[in-house]
Amino acid sequence: MLLGDPRTCLNPEAPRGVIPLRVRQGARYRYVEIPGLAAAADGDLFYNSRLQMANMAGGKFILVDHPGGDLEVRLQADPPWHWAFSDAATDALDFTFVYLPGTDRWQISVVLAAAGLLAVFLMWRRRRIRTRALLPALSAGVGLALIQLIYAETRLPSVAITSKPVAFSAVFVIGTAVFGFCAAAVFLSASSRRARLAGPALAVLPGLAPALLHFSTATFFNAVHAWPALGAEVYGYRLTWMALIGSAAHALIFLGFARLLDRPLRARRRKENFHPGI
Repeated sequence: MLLGDPRTCLNPEAPRGVIPLRVRQGARYRYVEIPGLAAAADGDLFYNSRLQMANMAGGKFILVDHPGGDLEVRLQADPPWHWAFSDAATDALDFTFVYLPGTDRWQISVVLAAAGLLAVFLMWRRRRIRTRALLPALSAGVGLALIQLIYAETRLPSVAITSKPVAFSAVFVIGTAVFGFCAAAVFLSASSRRARLAGPALAVLPGLAPALLHFSTATFFNAVHAWPALGAEVYGYRLTWMALIGSAAHALIFLGFARLLDRPLRARRRKENFHPGI
């Protein structure tokens, strides 16, 4: 049953599973929302496993992965003004902070975290890492891990960027804490702005490394096999874009922690270097 404009489709006691819907003359509605389940707009950047749609012959064809019960579908001519940004950002954060920790890629994080700890230890032995920076760096790592854990626990039931079951691995959170510690230790001990850039680069490595691996693999296969044989690419780069956007957000969060922790250290260094004239 269709009501009003914007149009609302009501289907009481809908069965559980993938439900196909056809809305006649519905192609003019670019935004579809299933309250409490999912929302999507024509031309969304990333995949939505719970709600997919296509326009054909002036109508709109919709597939809804429904948990069962009353089904309400709302159609609007245009998405909210913030949709393009908020949807892409949410999907990217889901990919970086929830999806990746639920895959086997956490093993990459563990290996890289061990390498990061070894590098920081060697830099500390050579006095390139200040001892007084270690405790603030540890608090930065724990803070980043807590943010990821809270986000993952909040968003886990709503993740829709994949059709696969999504779990969550605490091991990846430990890797985030270790990388945050190593990155903050480098940032807080750096003596120049250029050296500080290594801090956020190291902090986002757990999420960025799988993206770089996917990008290089997809590019190699497309260039060597797909384009010569088919004249088109087979693998896209949307996973890479999600990782890049999520890593950028991760870097901003890290910089917020690091700059906040750096203020008392800089004030202490200025005090120690102050020599009043006699």
